[in-house]
Amino acid sequence: MRLVDAYKSNFVGKMYPDKLLKILRGEHFTVQVKNIVNGVTILTDGSVLKCIGDYYEKPNKSTKGNSNQKNFFLRCRNIRKDFNLDDIISDADCRMCHITCILREKTRELKRKKRRR
Repeated sequence: MRLVDAYKSNFVGKMYPDKLLKILRGEHFTVQVKNIVNGVTILTDGSVLKCIGDYYEKPNKSTKGNSNQKNFFLRCRNIRKDFNLDDIISDADCRMCHITCILREKTRELKRKKRRR
């Protein structure tokens, strides 16, 4: 079971980050972003991608935990502020948030949250 958990820990939204990066950039041949509604990104293959706050955290875990906020725009602004994205990414630009976080994870500025069982 640990091997399966280790394998799944490489996923963001049930896919590898490199594949997700291609999809978000519009470079994937078969899967594209279909719609973005209230911080949820829906892909043409039926996959659903939640907000970056559900997948990433700072290495020092100093994020304020705004993922419980009910108001979508306040949650978005607070999470972008926590991840230092508020100056470079506009409100509800989920695609750019995910792209930036994938790239920041590769440079170890962010890390992926541990999956809950």
